[in-house]
Amino acid sequence: MEYPSLLKLQDQSAYFKYFGDVFCHQPVQTFDGYFVYFKRNHFYHAFFKSSKKNHIKDSFAIERAERMDWIKTALQDPEAELYCGWDNKKKRAVTDRRVTIVKDDYVVIVRFNKQMSKAFFVTAFIADNRRTIKLIRSNSKWE
Repeated sequence: MEYPSLLKLQDQSAYFKYFGDVFCHQPVQTFDGYFVYFKRNHFYHAFFKSSKKNHIKDSFAIERAERMDWIKTALQDPEAELYCGWDNKKKRAVTDRRVTIVKDDYVVIVRFNKQMSKAFFVTAFIADNRRTIKLIRSNSKWE
């Protein structure tokens, strides 16, 4: 599947507006029929990173924001690798989260509601750390 060019906008506020305009008005349907919903406040988790080792996302991550359009493409890519997600608090794989891996180890994570009838966007990033991608791929495949 062909992926969009990098999104080049003026500044953080332009990316925020774009995210709201493109993603938050209607869900994205995945290649296998699920609907993924986006909320404006997801922007601050998905497109920010920690500038220190304190894990507080306090720095706008342009390299994430430029790939914003990849989110929809990844969710609709029938060739994507699909894995169960990970619950950091419980320290185990969970089936209410789905991790999608596509081109250049780009990762999109969604969380399903209890009925597994719809999903909510959590985050998206390039897994540029070999350990991260290895851990994701060690989880069970999504069924």
